[in-house]
Amino acid sequence: MRKRCSRTPCATHSRPSPLSKVTVSGLTRTAGVTRQAFYYHFADIRDLTVWVFKREVANQIDAHSTHEDWSKGLLAMLTWMQVHPEETRSVVSTLSTEDLQVFLYKQLRAVMEPIVDHYSNDLTVRPDDREFITEHFTLSVLGHVSQWLASDMSADPTLLTERISRILAGQVRRSLELFAHSPRFLRAHLLRALTHTKDPSLVTMNEAGVPLIVARAQRRARFTAEMTAL
Repeated sequence: MRKRCSRTPCATHSRPSPLSKVTVSGLTRTAGVTRQAFYYHFADIRDLTVWVFKREVANQIDAHSTHEDWSKGLLAMLTWMQVHPEETRSVVSTLSTEDLQVFLYKQLRAVMEPIVDHYSNDLTVRPDDREFITEHFTLSVLGHVSQWLASDMSADPTLLTERISRILAGQVRRSLELFAHSPRFLRAHLLRALTHTKDPSLVTMNEAGVPLIVARAQRRARFTAEMTAL
């Protein structure tokens, strides 16, 4: 039944008929099912619209859930909503704010996880810190999408996706580094300190000939690793 309904006018990728002109009788006739079958699966036309919306949004994300293609999935999702404004507005007005947010969060979380995986492949980050970073950027993108919907999808999806992509490309890695205990990260901080500081205390060596700035960072890293192992 649901597979047949997915081929009806309000569920296709082409520009659909206005919802006000879609009837259960017309849908069941097009899909080749009975009214009883329709009402077994859906409460009404709006309920079908919500199902179609969720299916299409999830499909766009699932088809691009990799680090290389995530922005294509986000753009495809926003574009589908903009091309189907009546259906999208109907879903926004039908679902509670909480239900809509939970659904979108789940889809965007699927986008964010491969991004965090990619930028953390050479870093050691505690699982709870990694979870926090994933959560933070998922909620950030969710905020942009929610505001875009609240503004009646008026902004250009391509421009919005490009801006989000540019921010994520730099800030996800930076955030992971802030929580990481990576020798490469420590060396990078040392080089920046040596290059820019005029304070000789920052480059003072300890008894082992290790700069104090590195020795302190190493002690913090060991302490955190020991506490994590408890």
